[in-house]
Amino acid sequence: MTEKKNKRSRTMLLRLLLAMLSVAIIQSVLFIAILEMRGTLEQLDHSAFDTFNERVSSVESSMENEMLQRWANISTQAELLGASLSQYLNEHQLTYEQLKDSPELTTQFLKETTDDLIFMMRKTSVSGGFLVLDYGWSDTDNDFYGVHLGDTDPTYYPADDSDILLDVGPASLAQEGHIPLNSSWINRYHLDPEDEGSAFFYKPYEAAQEYPNLEAQKLGYWSDAHRLTDTSTLMISYSMPLKLEDGRVVGVVGIDLGVDYLATQMPYKLLQAERNGVYVLGITNTDDEDSALSFKPVAHNGPLYQRFNPDENSPIAFEKGAVYKNVYQLKDNDRLTDTVYGTMEYLKLYDNNGPFSNERWAVIGLAEETHLLEQSHSVVRAIIFAALVTFLISVLAAYFFSRRITQPIVKLVEEVQNSDPSQDIMLSKKLTKWRWP
Repeated sequence: MTEKKNKRSRTMLLRLLLAMLSVAIIQSVLFIAILEMRGTLEQLDHSAFDTFNERVSSVESSMENEMLQRWANISTQAELLGASLSQYLNEHQLTYEQLKDSPELTTQFLKETTDDLIFMMRKTSVSGGFLVLDYGWSDTDNDFYGVHLGDTDPTYYPADDSDILLDVGPASLAQEGHIPLNSSWINRYHLDPEDEGSAFFYKPYEAAQEYPNLEAQKLGYWSDAHRLTDTSTLMISYSMPLKLEDGRVVGVVGIDLGVDYLATQMPYKLLQAERNGVYVLGITNTDDEDSALSFKPVAHNGPLYQRFNPDENSPIAFEKGAVYKNVYQLKDNDRLTDTVYGTMEYLKLYDNNGPFSNERWAVIGLAEETHLLEQSHSVVRAIIFAALVTFLISVLAAYFFSRRITQPIVKLVEEVQNSDPSQDIMLSKKLTKWRWP
């Protein structure tokens, strides 16, 4: 009888317990479903993406302003250097063809350009300034006369210009001009039209010949990262055609920026609160539809870059189809342990109809999903935690109230079963006085 009583008690308790637990579970599921149906979680993700994009856009605006308004502000100096060369030819009663046949006079002219190049560097706060003529020792090789002055710290301006080094140019320039030779010094430029590292010369030079009536600023060209020599620092260049007063194109004038210095203009610490973001300055070619979401990295800043792009020679490539607006998922690689999102903001460096409009530069922000969508993930975790706590409380409450409900009922059934059918049923005082807990 006791076993039967316990079994009946457990059955009733279990039924009531399951009923109350079901209500708790349905309540939690409905709460999550309501949040999802109203798009609350999706709105949190979108808000995170918007904030992410705004930070990248801010850096892009700053970078574009620096590149166009400060670093590329050399058109006046390019014009003055062209006029200086024309004046030099007139003073020495030379034609340009005669100058090309005189290494001594060419060297003398290059010496006279150093002050103008240093002024241009100071004005634009860049890592280097250069002038390259379109001829060298002979017409058959790729050696060109020129001067390149470098400055390892563009933010430092000593009065005696002691921070300036000669990277390219005649050795006599260093002796007479008191400009120290850089450790990677070379006496002339070696340029190859097939080498991307020589694009800073050939692109604007050839564009000026192809479009002789185009204004100088529209012929300015931003080159990809390159080195002057195998041991020199990695840099990008902005160069413009060097023209005589009669309009003849005779070389290029330009500035360059060290890639390391360029990277400091993209503060990754401000991209993500936990400093887990990465900034990349990249180039894509709009002529190739397949590479529209593939960017050649020029400069980058952020400790996680090697994880996002293990091979520095590989492009930063994204999956087709935006996740949200202009936010895309980075293509997977062996080092990724989390989904990585990127957003890109394009710099407007060239006119739409200019000779270099197919080359688009962009500031790209990269961040892992775990950190980027931390807010929405924390809300989900809070909901799950609240659901678990609610479930646990429901279990304890269901058990407590189920026992309070079932015990009197079981005792009543037991007394009825044990009573004499021929006698009146007398209930115990505990049963007659039972109230809802």
